[in-house]
Amino acid sequence: MQDLIDKILANPLYLTLGIILIVVFFYSIFKRLIKLIIILVVALILYIVYVHYTGNSVKDKVERMMK
Repeated sequence: MQDLIDKILANPLYLTLGIILIVVFFYSIFKRLIKLIIILVVALILYIVYVHYTGNSVKDKVERMMK
């Protein structure tokens, strides 16, 4: 394992490819997290609109869920 790490660090081409792969990996994780956050925010907004539209109080619903 140490030989592999030494070869990667010794060759600039391998090092560059490794850095690019790491950046792409973290970008894809970040992109998925952002999508998940956006979906959760939209779902929360839709729920609040639904509760308000049905005539219930959002505060009462939240208090009932907390109990």
